[in-house]
Amino acid sequence: MILKSLSILGFKSFADRVRLDFGEGITAIVGPNGSGKSNIADAIQWVLGEQNVRTLRAENSTEVIFAGSARRKPLGMAEVSLTVDNSTGLLPIDFAEVTITRRLYRSGESEYLINKTPCRLKDIVELFMDTGLGRATYAILTQNEVDIVLSAKPEDRRALFEEAAGIQKYRHRKREALRKLENTEANLTRVYDILTELEAQREPLRQQAEIAIRYHQLVSRLREIEVAALWAQVQESERAREQTQQEQQRLHRRLLEINAQLAECESLSQMLGTQIADAEADLDTLRALQQASLTAYERAESRRALIEQRLQNSRDNLNRLHEELAENEHKLAEIQQQAQQWQERRLELQQRIEEVEQQREVARERLRLAEHALQQAQQHYVERTQEVVRARAYLDGLRLRRAETEQTLQALQNRVEETERSLREVEERLKAAQAQRDKAADAAEMAMREVQRCETELQKAQAEVQRRRQELEARARENARLSARLQALLESEAAQEGIFGGVRAVLDAAAQGRLTGTYLMVADALQPQEPYVTAIEVALGASAQDIVTATEEEARLAIEWLKQHARGRATFLPLNLLRPSEPAPSLRQCIREGLAIGFASELVQYAPELEVVARYLLGRVLVAPDFDSAVQIVRRYNGWSKVVTLEGELFLPGGAITGGKMPGRATGIVSRKAERSRVERDLRAGEEEEELLRARLQEAVQAAEAAQHRWHEARKEQEQAQQRAVQADSTLQAVNQEQSVILQQLQALQQEHTEQTKRLYELDNEILELEERLPPDTGQAISPEEVSRYRQQRDEAATQLQEAEVTLGRLAEQLRALEHERESLAQIQRDLHLQAQNRKARIAELEAHIVQDEQALEQTLEELQRIAQQRKQIERDFAAQRDVRQNLLQQNLENSERLKALSQQQTALSQQAHELELTLARIEMQRTQAVTRLWDEYEVDVSRHAMPDLSQFTPETASEINRLRREIRQMGNVNTGAAEEYQRLTERYEFLEKQRTDLEAAREDLLQAIQEIDASTRDLFMETFHAVQEAFQDVFTRLFGGGKAELDLTQPHNLLETGVEIIVQPPGKRRQNLSLLSGGERALVAIALMFAFLQVKPSPFCVLDEVDAALDGANVEKFAELLRDYSRHSQVIIITHNPVTMECADVWYGVTMQEQGVSRVISYRAPKEAMVAVS
Repeated sequence: MILKSLSILGFKSFADRVRLDFGEGITAIVGPNGSGKSNIADAIQWVLGEQNVRTLRAENSTEVIFAGSARRKPLGMAEVSLTVDNSTGLLPIDFAEVTITRRLYRSGESEYLINKTPCRLKDIVELFMDTGLGRATYAILTQNEVDIVLSAKPEDRRALFEEAAGIQKYRHRKREALRKLENTEANLTRVYDILTELEAQREPLRQQAEIAIRYHQLVSRLREIEVAALWAQVQESERAREQTQQEQQRLHRRLLEINAQLAECESLSQMLGTQIADAEADLDTLRALQQASLTAYERAESRRALIEQRLQNSRDNLNRLHEELAENEHKLAEIQQQAQQWQERRLELQQRIEEVEQQREVARERLRLAEHALQQAQQHYVERTQEVVRARAYLDGLRLRRAETEQTLQALQNRVEETERSLREVEERLKAAQAQRDKAADAAEMAMREVQRCETELQKAQAEVQRRRQELEARARENARLSARLQALLESEAAQEGIFGGVRAVLDAAAQGRLTGTYLMVADALQPQEPYVTAIEVALGASAQDIVTATEEEARLAIEWLKQHARGRATFLPLNLLRPSEPAPSLRQCIREGLAIGFASELVQYAPELEVVARYLLGRVLVAPDFDSAVQIVRRYNGWSKVVTLEGELFLPGGAITGGKMPGRATGIVSRKAERSRVERDLRAGEEEEELLRARLQEAVQAAEAAQHRWHEARKEQEQAQQRAVQADSTLQAVNQEQSVILQQLQALQQEHTEQTKRLYELDNEILELEERLPPDTGQAISPEEVSRYRQQRDEAATQLQEAEVTLGRLAEQLRALEHERESLAQIQRDLHLQAQNRKARIAELEAHIVQDEQALEQTLEELQRIAQQRKQIERDFAAQRDVRQNLLQQNLENSERLKALSQQQTALSQQAHELELTLARIEMQRTQAVTRLWDEYEVDVSRHAMPDLSQFTPETASEINRLRREIRQMGNVNTGAAEEYQRLTERYEFLEKQRTDLEAAREDLLQAIQEIDASTRDLFMETFHAVQEAFQDVFTRLFGGGKAELDLTQPHNLLETGVEIIVQPPGKRRQNLSLLSGGERALVAIALMFAFLQVKPSPFCVLDEVDAALDGANVEKFAELLRDYSRHSQVIIITHNPVTMECADVWYGVTMQEQGVSRVISYRAPKEAMVAVS
């Protein structure tokens, strides 16, 4: 099989359709970087079924569609078609030429075709499986996959060996076998459940068939004597009915008399009631007047107290205002006195200010005279000093040099201070850098701890995911088991297993519409509560299969249908005829004492209209918690009721006990239906729990993903923190270096400052010597003492002037303070006058209110007196009306007593009449039951048949009836169609048993097939592994010129899962890890491994994408030689830039991008020298 052609349209940069034809030998694809030549290799991988878009150098699937360029719009579809020659029949398809096509639309839809016929991706993958071109193919090797192959995990690298060994089809077969095995196990589980259920029913049916024979014998004898007994009962019932009707007529006459007297009493009672109501209304009116009077009195009393309180408050406020007014006048007097004192202090200050101003003028005149005298003295002194100016010229030069030195020194001092400031700034920056470095180090440490915490959190999250997944799987398995059990129960119920033939026939006929009406089996109508299923089933017995109908007509139609078709017998319960017997009231005492849980009719659920059925069948059955409690009940109330325990022991009236346990899961229809309800309930709860667990698993997965995201973020933050710490270290080193430079500058400046200071000291000494050598002053016009005296006079005058100015300022400040105090006193005086006016106005207002309140108080006292008189009159009227009502109540009481006595008589008579009605109904019911039983059980119609001779009905006959009934009752539920049912169940059991045998054989075959597949897989894998290992060593030695190359298994004991390690030792080197090899060495190792696979199992063709890019000249020659050898028996397509590799090719395709973003393909068959030049 060879690759014939490749057609590309819209795939990546191939906007236009291009077609590449391939022949035998080597085909080279060349072109500049970025021209799109590697897209050809991606197209081949894509059309062969590659699903990983990252392998195709894309982020998502739609990125492989041409995205458009500056001059072209994006395309909506990518299509690649690959045609191979299948004349050798390597592909399992009956075509000599096979074309596979893959299309992808921008909407996300995909199409796959084989020879233009739509197919699935799975079909294409299976077509190329084990040809060397499968998903784990080693025949397509790109430059990036060189590192992927070498860096892959040993378990992932195993896929290449499986592809070479042809194991993929075995793995596919094993998956199919495991799926079939799982289905077989599920079917076996269902068959086991059904067989267990049938086993539980076979033995009871066999026993029922044996009992049925004895049952028919007893029923036949019972029929003879019961017919006579029932006729006697009908005759006795008719006689008793006639006596009871006569007694009813007597009671009816007496009731008419009592009713007339009752009507008279009720009329009187109604009249008295009206009068009492009127009296009550009058009393209510008087009560209302009484209450209104009391309310008015209390309101007036409250108003009186309020007025008195208001008067007291007004008087208190008036006294307080008078006191405050007096205090106000006292404060005004004090303010006026303070104002007088202020006026006196102000006059004193003004006089003092005038005196100081006079002193200031005198001091100013003295100062002017003293300054004038001093000025004249100084003028004389200046004239004298001109003589020594020349002598001081040289001294001034020295002083100038000294000043320059001082300036230089000052500049140096400034530079020193500036440098010191810079040094302090650098020291601050150094501290900041150290702090930043410490902070960054702490941050890096915290980031590392955060990474560790996130790793712990991630591990916990992953463990939680695993735990949730295990819980979900366990729940799913349990749900599958419940579903299988429910299916078995539903099938058993659908097959109506265990139901009497007659009952089943009636239910089927009703379901098919052959019988009209309501036909409901008791087991479907009554649903026992969970703890009482066994007890209710035993209590019902065969009645669980009784059929409930709405009327006796529906029962009659069903019986006639059974007779007509000879389908068996059934018992019917017409709702309109059922008359359940009430249990003895004393039996309730057992429930109160805890001996019984309750009546069985109270422990089942049913529709409201079916209550009569529950009471009829279970109303007289007590449910006891255990055997001992049941024995106590029977001993105390023997013969009154049946008793059944929770374990299923049945105590019959008379003392008989039935007990034991049937084998299997279920013992009857009721248990089966209860189990079905329970399994359905458990399955619903399990499915809800499964959904909840699935949601929790999703939450756990999301939490794990979030934890993993936080871990990645923490790792990123750790790397950033470490970078910041490195940057902080660099900054600290730079600041340290800057500090060293500044310290050197400071030392130099300090040394220069010391030299200049020394120079200044020398100049000061020279100036001092010159000043000492200056000639003394001569021709003084004024003595120094006189100049000093003039100066002293001037200073004294100036001092006096300054003191006068200070004193004037202080006095002015005191005057301003007095003015401020005067304004404050004036404001206080105005406030006091205003307060006095307000208080006088308030006093006048309070005096007016006091007068008004005194008048209101007088009026209120008069009103209180008037209301008190009214209240006395109302009290008298109320007492009189109360006496009237009391008389009426007494009359009404007497009439009520008479009415009560008559009512009691009426009730007694009505009770007697009701009892007679019940007696008559009971007699009628007994007669009806007897008639019905004669017809239902013996088909005797009393209206058509003559009464038999009742002389044979003796007490001994009645005893025999009881004995027969007791024996029949002790037989329990009798299935009259048990033989037919047993035969049908046996046939079903044998059929299922054969199915079980077939399924077990199929399971063993599947297990054997899986073992054989595993054995073949291990053998093929080891055979391929040894062959590839030998070929790998050979190719490695050829490419490296020596060295060793080995392949090791990570799990030699587990050949189905083991990974493969690659160990190499290039010539002259020790064995080392693959990650320590150079790029060229890694490329050579990958090429050696690929060619080893190709030698062991040649691929129809192989595609190499720039795998020689990392090889130097010598290694490229070796690679080219290896390529030429391989091309002799296989087809090679290589994408390359290397001229040496190009020379090996037989056909060349050039890929260009003349239009920006669009690749074109040009075929070359020129001489090799020209092709190398083109490249």
